[in-house]
Amino acid sequence: NMSESKFKALFSKIISQTPSSFFMECKLLLAKDLLETKQLTISQISDQLHFTHNSYFASKFKEHFGLSPKAYVQQL
Repeated sequence: NMSESKFKALFSKIISQTPSSFFMECKLLLAKDLLETKQLTISQISDQLHFTHNSYFASKFKEHFGLSPKAYVQQL
């Protein structure tokens, strides 16, 4: 029984992030873990985590971790 705007404000106050940025961070941390297992390709991980395009996944990953997914896998 809470409006969307009230939920977002309360969530941001407690977590210090918006719900969307928190959700994106969780997805990227999961992607990083999946890349470390080397069981799935970058494209499969992008699809499994429901990114709209592989390029969007790569840009968000690089923005968050400073490396592209491909560079991260090569660094492992």
